[in-house]
Amino acid sequence: MSTSIYMSLLVLLILCFSSTSFADCPSRSIALPLGENQKNPNSSNINILFLEFSNDLPPNWPDRLSFIGTGETSECGLEHGKPFGHVYNTSFRKCLFISGKKIIDAVVYDPRVDSGHPNVYWSIRADGAYKSWNKVKWTKYASWTYE
Repeated sequence: MSTSIYMSLLVLLILCFSSTSFADCPSRSIALPLGENQKNPNSSNINILFLEFSNDLPPNWPDRLSFIGTGETSECGLEHGKPFGHVYNTSFRKCLFISGKKIIDAVVYDPRVDSGHPNVYWSIRADGAYKSWNKVKWTKYASWTYE
């Protein structure tokens, strides 16, 4: 069997044993980004997604950064240098980033916009949330607002 088949099987196993919710925060779920063979939607019938959130706020930022996904009941903290990554299905996903009284309400995966991009990266910075499909080109998505 080729390496790409093994990778696909590994990802399927991860999906089978993971929940569809955003995360089990204490375990800091980290998954490997999807392989190149998953980037072409015609190369596989597997509809999976890797999401990663990074705390890129300045070190002197006064408040803790956390997030909560739609349907979740508790927040998950994001520490500097410890990005949160997890594999999900490719359904619509929304997230609320929280720091003190500041919030960012973001659609972190929209199949109509992100289809064909199995890796979606988010960088939370002092001026807002940035999104990338490759960690090279970043686009500002939203600014902080107050609760």
